[in-house]
Amino acid sequence: MQRRIFLLIYTVAVAIHVSLAFNIDVTEPDVYTGEQKDFFGYKVLQFISGTNKGIIVTAPLQLNGSGGICKPSKNQDKNKCVNYEDVTVANKTIPVKHLGLSIAADYIGSQFTVCSPSVAHECNENSYLNSVCYTMTDDLREISSFKPAFEECTRKTVDLVFLFDGSASMTEDEFTKNKDFIVDIMKTLQNTSIKVTALLQHETFQNIYC
Repeated sequence: MQRRIFLLIYTVAVAIHVSLAFNIDVTEPDVYTGEQKDFFGYKVLQFISGTNKGIIVTAPLQLNGSGGICKPSKNQDKNKCVNYEDVTVANKTIPVKHLGLSIAADYIGSQFTVCSPSVAHECNENSYLNSVCYTMTDDLREISSFKPAFEECTRKTVDLVFLFDGSASMTEDEFTKNKDFIVDIMKTLQNTSIKVTALLQHETFQNIYC
């Protein structure tokens, strides 16, 4: 019994010693430099492809905010970087911003996906913010691209309803001002697909004007 207790204590002591260690080389580290204004090093990802291994570094503010993906090398003075300044959506060229804010590797580590959350496109005078992602090899070659949860620009029917509660809480002058306001909106939207109506709440709904 005492032998088992001694063996258990020895095992725990060895495990604690190992758990307090780390595998970062602090005596001869590899230092990769980049432009601070580019946010070089915002994300760092390790990759392993056969006998080839290294790191991928993102710089989300490179090229005036377009962003870049870099593969540093100890044997080169300049980092190898790729940039995607724009993307085509519905035959329109849209600028890509902040590429490299997110990056993830596959389970093998030889491919990775990098994304930009700042792809803005206009639709019916509204601005929609979407994202674009690129799947790449460890040599920074593009395999494919996709736009997750992308919202296409489609014309939709909109119904605009003004409801009066019928409680006589407004004065006649206030009611007239509200009516003029609604009429102005209807004139503004006259040549659009938006339908406008006004309703007065009573025992039954009654159209005031349409």
